[in-house]
Formats: sequence, structure tokens, C-alpha cells
Amino acid sequence: MFDKTRILIVDDDADILRGTILRMSVAGYQVMSAQNGMEAVEMATEYLPDVIIMDVRMPELDGLSAMKILQNQKQTQDIPVIILSASLMDREHALDVGAAYFLTKPFQGDALIETVRVAIRQKQSRQVSHSPVPQFQT
Repeated sequence: MFDKTRILIVDDDADILRGTILRMSVAGYQVMSAQNGMEAVEMATEYLPDVIIMDVRMPELDGLSAMKILQNQKQTQDIPVIILSASLMDREHALDVGAAYFLTKPFQGDALIETVRVAIRQKQSRQVSHSPVPQFQT
């Protein structure tokens, strides 16, 4: 069964980008990609993916700066961002500035897929909890 969940994958390393696209596509997700933070902001704003998987260190605009821009836009502020980095030093900073999750490169494909699933479930539960409670007249 294929999921209609849209995932934006952002990485300037073509091999990692291709591998991640393949993993997420095989897992049944609709996938789009970008190669830098600026493209990520543009695509996220236009297509409103359900989850973003993003590298930290990229040209033009790094992943953490792109994430901050997305968090400050009403239409993209609730999209969970999973940050990927080869540097453990990025972990604390990424989580402090609002990343939903952090995975260290190289990462296991199964760990990434499970992290995406958890992020989607948490996003859906937040949307339900923010829904207005119906009022019934008695």
C-alpha cells in the first residue's frame, strides 16, 4: 500500500540525495528533492510537504537557516524537519533551533523511515489536538 505523504529531501550530496529518494520512494512516500536550503524554502512554500529531511551543511543557504525561515512562515511552520549531519556538534544546535529529529550520517535507512513515520504521527496528533471542539446545542 502506498502512502500519499509528501516528503521533501534536501541534500547537496548527489549520492546521499539519490539513496534517500530511493529509500523513501520504496517505502511508499511521494518524494521531491532540493539541493540547497534556498531551493528547500521555495519548494516547501509551494508544495507544503508533510515532512522535510534536510542536511545541515549546504551551499547558498544551510539547513538550519532554511529551517528557521520555514518556522517563521505561517504555511510551513508546522512541517516537521528531520536534520541530517555527519557532525555530532550539529545535533544540539539543530534540536535547539527546532528540528523535530536529528540523525547522524551515515544513517540506517530503516532508522530514517521509522523517524519519518514518528514525525508524521506526531504532526497528525498535533493537528487533531488543535482542531476546534464541536459545540452541540442542548
